[in-house]
Amino acid sequence: MAQDLKKLFENEQKMSNDKMPEGHELRFINKLDQALPERPGKRWFTLFN
Repeated sequence: MAQDLKKLFENEQKMSNDKMPEGHELRFINKLDQALPERPGKRWFTLFN
């Protein structure tokens, strides 16, 4: 079973040679920034005091 999964993933990687369109990552990051802007403010907790 494990070998079958390994072969499946190897074949999938070989078949997946698709590339993202030019500028796709930049457009995605811009949309992400608009949807989830960073909010400066007080944090509710800290890991290191």
